[in-house]
Amino acid sequence: MTRRTLSFVFVLLLALSTAACDSRTATDHLNSARSLAAADDHRAAVIELKNALQKDPALAEARFLLAQSEMVLGD
Repeated sequence: MTRRTLSFVFVLLLALSTAACDSRTATDHLNSARSLAAADDHRAAVIELKNALQKDPALAEARFLLAQSEMVLGD
């Protein structure tokens, strides 16, 4: 499997596991997004950053990283 496929599977499993019980904090989502962005999986990073901002809308670093990832994606 490619790294992109593995990242997609990871995010899919993460989404399914958190659908039932979302006990992750905004910081957890932010840390996950950092790792995904470092692996050049900016689409998954955007999802994690949006989740972080839902939990803590004042999280400035998440907003900054979200803007960076969206720029890389051309959005």
